[in-house]
Amino acid sequence: MIPSKTVTKADLQNAIPDRKNAITDELVDLINQIQTEPEFQGETMVQTMITYQNALKGARVSMRAYVNAIRFCAYLVSMDDNYTEAYKRTFYDTDFVKVRANVSTSDPRYAELTSAASRYRRSKLVVDILTL
Repeated sequence: MIPSKTVTKADLQNAIPDRKNAITDELVDLINQIQTEPEFQGETMVQTMITYQNALKGARVSMRAYVNAIRFCAYLVSMDDNYTEAYKRTFYDTDFVKVRANVSTSDPRYAELTSAASRYRRSKLVVDILTL
């Protein structure tokens, strides 16, 4: 089992050998950041990635997309199925979300945000993770 402390590139490559060439330093940094979030304190992010790696079979997605899908699903569960809030937390660093994150629910930009979150919730990778 990989400790919930700092994860190394080698740890990730050993944990997910099928995608070892897709493990980047940026991904390692992202995972180490995520490990401080309450949704991943009972089970480390790496353990979660291992648990749901069957969702990667046949999928043509980047490891970052996979990590984002896992985060989204964890937030979705912890936020009582509020996919818009889960989407905002997962993609907080994108310009699309930054512009729409704090607008009123009556603002058309909020409708754009909820629409994007709904589409993401129905994406194959997210559905696969939620059903594993």
